[in-house]
Amino acid sequence: MSARIASLLLLAASATALVLRAGGAADKPLGRPTRAAAQAAERAFGRRVLVINRPDGKPPSASVHESHKAPEGWALYEGAPPGADGLRGALAALAARALETFDENRRKASPEVEAALDLFAVKTVLFQRRPEEAALVVDRPEAEPVLRVGGDVPPDAADPVALARALRAEETPHRDWDDDLFCGGIVVESETPGRFVFPYAAEGALVTVAGAPVATPGRAGPLLLLDLPAGRTRVDVARRERAWSDVVPVAAMAGLMGGLIWFLLTLRPKVEPDDAAPSPPNN
Repeated sequence: MSARIASLLLLAASATALVLRAGGAADKPLGRPTRAAAQAAERAFGRRVLVINRPDGKPPSASVHESHKAPEGWALYEGAPPGADGLRGALAALAARALETFDENRRKASPEVEAALDLFAVKTVLFQRRPEEAALVVDRPEAEPVLRVGGDVPPDAADPVALARALRAEETPHRDWDDDLFCGGIVVESETPGRFVFPYAAEGALVTVAGAPVATPGRAGPLLLLDLPAGRTRVDVARRERAWSDVVPVAAMAGLMGGLIWFLLTLRPKVEPDDAAPSPPNN
């Protein structure tokens, strides 16, 4: 009986792991995107999208999302990966500041908010007043997947506007950008050594520079900050939870199969010796 209970527990644990993996919300699109949302995501091309809603008679709202190509096409995702609470809070604060200062006619926020949008790689703005009206999609050509840092990280690095003001980030040459959801890779080109900020979450980041793992990546608030040499340097950023997510489904499926086989073996009837059978004759 104990073997049967153990096999049932293994089956239940494996099934639970598969359900939890399938139920993760961060790596799934935020519902079926509207045509405007899909357009904004496609034009962002892996960078972020600021969504502003100012409906008549209702409180306005704003949020920042990741853009990524889903199986059905480009869509909006959560702004930050699981575990990146610092980045999630910074994006919420950035969206709130943008909501206060975004001018629909000028199609811009205040200059200091615009600089923060650049730092956090917000490539497009999706603005809408009424559901029945066509949404306004604004391109922001300044947003880049890597920026060179000219200042120091401030004490109030959690404030995205203060962070952008202190870092004084500027464009830097780059090439071969490979985008993935919440991570990616890029080649940074620089004539001199320097510090570079990337729009990825520093929390939970697995970073390699020129193929070598970085034990303790630097941080600029919630963002990834790296010191790089002169020349061409390849930087790759993966997510710790994404690496585990590749292992969990395989292990869970193996557990399901093993538990099922074990359970079926416990159902086989045991063959008991026949006590009534005659003993062999003694010679």
